[in-house]
Amino acid sequence: EGESAEARHGFGESLRIRVELGYLIGTAPALASLADCEPEPEAGRLRAEAGRLFRLLGGVPVSLAARLTLPPQQSTPPPQPEPAA
Repeated sequence: EGESAEARHGFGESLRIRVELGYLIGTAPALASLADCEPEPEAGRLRAEAGRLFRLLGGVPVSLAARLTLPPQQSTPPPQPEPAA
């Protein structure tokens, strides 16, 4: 637990600094790294937020794509089932 606590603290500080400085591109990787150190459900929430920010920034930084499992974005609504005859 000692190393995990230190990692959480370090990644939390990294995230805090990036947010304070307005460094958006570095925020998503910091969120993803912090998620790797947190237990569920907090880890899932942090990964989801990293994914949202990653998509908002147009897939930047590209190196983060492999770390996040992102659902595909739908540009059209899903097809509606046909009514039964």
